[in-house]
Amino acid sequence: MVYVCRRGVGLQKSRTAFYRFYFGKENQQNSQHFVGSRNYEQLDPHKIFRFCCKSQKPALENPKTVSEFEHFRMLNPRTVLAYQTSRMVSLQKPRFFSSLLEHQNKKNQRTVSINVLVRSMVSIIQKTDQWDSLLNRLCDVSSSQITPPIAVQVLKRIKKPNLAFKFFEWLEHHDGFNHDSLSYSAILKVLTKDSHPSHACIAEGLLHKKISLGFEVTPSDYDLVLQQWVRVGKTEKALELLNEMKSHGFMPGYSACNLLLGRLFKSKHKNLGHELFYQMLDGKIDALDTQTFNIVMKTACVGRRMEEALELFGTMKQRDCIPDLDSFNILIKGFSEKGDSEMICTLFKQMLDLKVKPDSYTMNLLIKELCKQGRPERGNDLFNHMRKVGWIDRKFVYTQLVDSLCNYGWWLKALKIFVKMVRRGHHPKISLYNNLVRRLCMGGRIRQAFKLKDLIMAKKFIPDIENYNALLEGVCLAGRMDMADKILREFHHKGLDPDLRTWNIVLRGHCTLGNVTESLELMEKIKGKGWEPDSGSCNLLITSLMVKGKVEEAMQMKNHIAIDQIINYDTYSVMINELSKLDDVDQATKLLSEMVVKNLEPDKAIYRVMIALHCRLKNIKEARTIFDEMISKGCRPDDRIYFSLFGAFCSLERISDALNLLEEIKASDYQLDVSSLSSAVCKLCCDGNLNEAERIIDKLFECNLIPDKEIFEAFLSMDCFAEKVVILYQEQKASLYPLSSSSVMQEVTDHRKQERPCLHQIDWRC
Repeated sequence: MVYVCRRGVGLQKSRTAFYRFYFGKENQQNSQHFVGSRNYEQLDPHKIFRFCCKSQKPALENPKTVSEFEHFRMLNPRTVLAYQTSRMVSLQKPRFFSSLLEHQNKKNQRTVSINVLVRSMVSIIQKTDQWDSLLNRLCDVSSSQITPPIAVQVLKRIKKPNLAFKFFEWLEHHDGFNHDSLSYSAILKVLTKDSHPSHACIAEGLLHKKISLGFEVTPSDYDLVLQQWVRVGKTEKALELLNEMKSHGFMPGYSACNLLLGRLFKSKHKNLGHELFYQMLDGKIDALDTQTFNIVMKTACVGRRMEEALELFGTMKQRDCIPDLDSFNILIKGFSEKGDSEMICTLFKQMLDLKVKPDSYTMNLLIKELCKQGRPERGNDLFNHMRKVGWIDRKFVYTQLVDSLCNYGWWLKALKIFVKMVRRGHHPKISLYNNLVRRLCMGGRIRQAFKLKDLIMAKKFIPDIENYNALLEGVCLAGRMDMADKILREFHHKGLDPDLRTWNIVLRGHCTLGNVTESLELMEKIKGKGWEPDSGSCNLLITSLMVKGKVEEAMQMKNHIAIDQIINYDTYSVMINELSKLDDVDQATKLLSEMVVKNLEPDKAIYRVMIALHCRLKNIKEARTIFDEMISKGCRPDDRIYFSLFGAFCSLERISDALNLLEEIKASDYQLDVSSLSSAVCKLCCDGNLNEAERIIDKLFECNLIPDKEIFEAFLSMDCFAEKVVILYQEQKASLYPLSSSSVMQEVTDHRKQERPCLHQIDWRC
């Protein structure tokens, strides 16, 4: 930290001078007080800068004359009083510099060291706002001149890129200073420290300026800017810079190429990533290493192209790129997701042959695969071997093995290993214990869960409240609320006070079983303690009641709780769906209005249910209103919604509205499945409404919607079936040429007296 000084009033005869040092901005309260052992006039200029380093805390009693420029705070009351009566000025006062230069001995004048000058300049730049004038004065006082090597050192020490660039620009206008290649390289390195797009633009501009000035450009300069463009997500700019770099005869470094390659594969330009990789593979870009192959192999494994990944693995070994830990982990994970256990074992053997030490990630993949295959004992043997050779931590072995066994249903084996882990003094994670207890209870092993609870309490590895909560959650998930009451009584017997999580666990258990009375009483108890009940439990109770058909109890529960804070979207969706099954349109409409008021936007599923409900009750006007509202909110209808409206129009014999709906479908470029309309057309045919059915079929052809087998059969059933008509229909379906239903009827009339073919003899395939 740099302090600027001013000589004060002599306090100990004439041999001691008093100085005041400011740091950062001018601030009287942030000043530091020091005493020097000689008159200021006798100092060489470079020794002034020894005051720039802050001293340790000095002795508090009887300050003596110290060695040259050893500092301490003045805590003597007389000294402080004398200081307060003096008139101090900072280095920013011009008369200080004039008095300083006045007493300098020009014959014995020596410049300060470069390190001291650099540290002083960096401190001034980073701690003050108006540092340009201070730097000029600093150079005058030290009789030093800023050279490119000094500028490079200062740029490297400045932490903020914006501040470094400001200093770089200031140097361009500084008298007697000219940038060189090293100073440009230094500012490029500083600007590319972070991932800011503006810094990438500035860095590229400085790179091109460096080239235009004729300075020597190195590949590392290009690499810095290229990596900066990649980090900010501008892969197009990075590729342009890569081509420019190649045109100048430079090759990018390994890290720059791999960074660009990884970004291309993660973006939409995977083809550009493959193109770049093949250039590296062909030697056009000499930057091929193990990390390059790892990036491409990972992309292939994510795309489930395991054969391609194996080919890349073989190519990597042929190119003398030795596979590392990441290479094997990528392939093992890929084949693990595919379920190829044989290849996983092969890769693991190759891994051991190459003396590549597996890590915790590798072990986790292997144990999961072994447990998935139903061979947990193999996983146990494998982990014991890894533990003996010292490759992985023993606690990690137990943790991963227990967790994997629990997730794949081997609860008793997991319990045995967990008990061994605890008895050997390893502290298990709370999440691991909770998972094991929950699995045991849900598997009907409640007695073992209670024994495990007693073991953990004896070892004191987990807080008692967490121990009981884990067991309580397990028995509630198993539906054993009688055991939950027993645990709560044991709570009070042990002197433990149940917390909010405890009561919410019990509440969720009652809600899952649909115990309305107990749930309401427990909610009142939670609110009486000043807590809020679990919203998920309340929604679960309402949902379960609605599914069971207990609508009145569900609505009572909904009205009882704070609906503005608790009822969520999923609960509203279930309630509306169940009410629609009961044709309770009033309650469903009310809930839909509540959702809009609470800014819970209904989705397509809710709109579909409401439209179908109104259409089923012949409320076509309300259904059309909801349909228009859905369209206005940008929700695109589907086949089922169109079918509901179309069927309602046809059942009410509003054929014009049905035809208009088909026109809307055609105008919206929506590909409607004609099978969803077949039942409505068939009903018209069965009711004898031939003209209406004929109009709809003509409109279907105009909309390029080909009638299916059911519509055609229903249409022809009103007259004689003729094989000729069937052939015409098949030609029509194949060519999509508009065929008027009147021509079909003419063919039916012509072949009225012909024998009707059996339907099973007609080939309806097109």
